[in-house]
Parts: sequence; C-alpha cells; structure tokens
Amino acid sequence: MSDYSKFLNTERRSPSRYEGRSGFQESLSDKSRVVYSSAFRRMQQKAQVFSLETNAAVRSRLTHTLEVADVGKRIAIGVANQLFVLEKLSQDEKDVFINLAETACLMHDIGNPPFGHFGEEAIKRWFKNNYASVLKKAKIRVPDKENKEYNLLCDFFEFDGNPQGFRIVTQLSGIKIEDYDYGMNLTYAQLGAFMKYVRLPGDEILKSKYKKAGYFHTEKNIMDDVNFKLGLLARHPTLYIMEAADDISYCISDIEDGIEKRIITPNLFFNTLVKYYVRDNRDESLIKPYIKESSEYEEYDFFKFKIDTSINLSNRAIENYIENETSILNGTNNAIMEDKSNEALLLKYLKEFARTYLFTAPEAENMEIAGFNVIKGLLDDYKSILELETLQFALLLSGQVKGMDIEKRLLHKLPLKYIQIYKGQLKKYMFPDLDQNFVEWYLRAHLIVDYISGMTDTYSLQIHKLFKGIDVK
Repeated sequence: MSDYSKFLNTERRSPSRYEGRSGFQESLSDKSRVVYSSAFRRMQQKAQVFSLETNAAVRSRLTHTLEVADVGKRIAIGVANQLFVLEKLSQDEKDVFINLAETACLMHDIGNPPFGHFGEEAIKRWFKNNYASVLKKAKIRVPDKENKEYNLLCDFFEFDGNPQGFRIVTQLSGIKIEDYDYGMNLTYAQLGAFMKYVRLPGDEILKSKYKKAGYFHTEKNIMDDVNFKLGLLARHPTLYIMEAADDISYCISDIEDGIEKRIITPNLFFNTLVKYYVRDNRDESLIKPYIKESSEYEEYDFFKFKIDTSINLSNRAIENYIENETSILNGTNNAIMEDKSNEALLLKYLKEFARTYLFTAPEAENMEIAGFNVIKGLLDDYKSILELETLQFALLLSGQVKGMDIEKRLLHKLPLKYIQIYKGQLKKYMFPDLDQNFVEWYLRAHLIVDYISGMTDTYSLQIHKLFKGIDVK
C-alpha cells in the first residue's frame, strides 16, 4: 500500500449501483457527474471578470474552468509519472490521481454566485446588516457571539463560493430529490480533492491558516465522514495541483481578455512587465525571449508569451510538488507556487499587473457595482420570507395560509427541489441544544441563498428587473 492509497479512496457515501468497477472507472464517473450537471452548465453564463459579456471570445466562468482543467491535468500527469517511477503510485493509482486533479479543477468554481466575488460580498454584507432585525421580526431570539446559534450565522457572514460548491455537489445537485443527502454522490477522494479551505465558518483558530471557510455547518457531518475515510488532517494532495492550475490560468487568461476588449494593450503589458523586473532588480530570463527593441507589440506576441509561460509555470509546479511532497502529504505546505523561483516571481507580477490595470478598469468595476446591487436587491425582495415566524412559513409552504400574496409568489419562484431539500434537512439537522425556531430559520436562509447564488448573471438581472417592475416579460 502506497502513501497515497488512503487519499485515493474511490468508495462513495451511497454505494454505487455498479459493482466491480476499478478506481479509475469510479474516478471517470465522478468527472461525468460533474460535467453533466446543471450547476456546471450554468457557469457558461457566469462571469470570469467581465459580467454580461456579449463577446464570446472573452472567457466565461465555464471556459475559464475548462482551461484550469487542462493545465491541472498537465501538471497532474507530470507529477503522477514521476511518482510512478519512484514507485509511490501504482498504475491504477496514477490514473485515479490524474482524474481526481482534473475533476477538482472542473469543480473549483461550481459554487460561485452571480457576479463572482461581488455576489459573495453582497450576501455577506446583507446578512451582517439585516440578521438582527429580520430575526426580531420573526420573533426569534437574536444570538450574540457567546451563543452556539451565532456560529451558524457565520455561514452567511463568511459566505463564499467554495462552501456553496461543496453544498451543491453533496446536497443540491443530486440525481433524485430523495437523495438530497448525497448530491452527485462523488467518491470520498473527489470530495476531499474539492476542499480548498478545511475549516468551518466562525472557526477563529483555523482562520489564521485558512482565510476562507470550506464548508458550511449543514455539511459538517459529510466533511467529517470524508476526513475519516481519507484520514485527512489537512488538505488533499491533489488540491495543491488544482490551486496552482487556477493561479496559472486566470493570471494569463484575464490579461488576454483585457487585450481582447481593448482595455489594455500588448505594449502596456510587456513594457510594464519589464518595469517590474527593473524596479525589483530581478532576473528577466523568463521574459527576455519576448522583449523587443521596438516598443510596438502585437497580440500575437502575447499569444506566444501565453503558451510558453503556461508550459514553464506548469513544469515548475510539477517540480515544486515533487520537491515538497512530504509537506504536501502532511498538509503543512501552503501552495506549490509560493517559492522563490523565477516562475513564481513571474506569476506574482502577472497578478500585480491584472490588479493594477485590469480589475480597476471601468468595464469591470461598473459591472461589479451593478452585480452587487442586483444580489442585494434580490435578498431585499426575499426579506419578507425571512421575516415570517416559524409557523407562518410552515403554513405558507403547505398552502394553508390566507393572505401573504407576495410571499406566495416569491415562494413559487424557488425550485421545488430546493424546498424539498429544506424539508429533508429540517427533519435531519436538529442541532441539539439549539433553539429549534432559529435552526428552522437558518435552514430557510440557506434555501433562499441556494436559489439566489445558483442563478447565472443573466438570470439574476432578469429576476431583479422583474421584481422591481422594470421588465415584466
């Protein structure tokens, strides 16, 4: 048994209907379950940088994801081949390892809400600003930081696409509604490979190590099960590959999209890159082949740079993984592209350029402001649902209440599947020693957030306009 065997456990939380399949076949099945899901397809109308973009050459969240998967698979193949030669992986384990990394890349943004980070920020701010008044209106005791209920509120105060993605693949995106507790029913290994941040919202002890939460309290029992089955004390080894692939892909591709949209030029990019190296008195060897004596650069010059840089950074990621394998296996490594190499320095400069010249462009910022207010507006619209008392909401769900005409219509917009998942969770998640009225409200809040965060950019804007009476088509 290799050091990797425990990390490559291809059992499922609900036993597979197909007996006798190899680990490789099970890992291929995971990839299919992700790719054929509606949550995966919805990423085609979610922004990478530029929301509501009509130019198909500019990346969506889906096309970005496919590029991350391509880079991730390339890195995983390089790592697995070396581990195989070192007799640390068997042939079947090698194939599983590669599939795990590729599928983790395909999953990595599946939980992102509309308008990306600004959608996340809108959800976090709305709950921080409104939770107390909403709970009071619902006649539920408002918890302070000393109450256990407050930890559940942190699901919303620290809302992020990563824990929402874990919620999607383990609960919301199942084959059958009654199987809500299994979702896509991915293998234990694949669930472990998805977990970028291994901490709960509100966990102050681990916050210094993991800046974001990786799973909500509603999925804690599932994560506990995954950790037990895989023997995980920290992050899964293939997670480091996914993270490196994401960094490599978005740094280069976001800049290329900026050139496509004429926000920046190849001239500005290359000349600024040279200035970074001169400023810090660093080795320019990686960019020298692309630097011209003339200051006039073309888009093809950036294309050549993009291809070669992606290969160079991927090769360095492979080397770094092998060099730091021990710390990766015990979970103490931060990231495989955070070394002192020239490749890591170039990656840092690419990020600096994008932050300075691309993310601050009006085309990006205007949509971010608009997106923030779209998500905030949708939560304002559903505020009346969250302000209902526990019994009132139960009656609304059963259709036995008179009046509340607006609330009825708001409720009808929620997917039936999500409502049934809410009901199933209400029976299961009793959270002993907690106020059960609060627990019901907490699950109701997740129901609303599941609906809004699952929207595409286009659909969220459409529903926002509908609710505001701007466009009633």
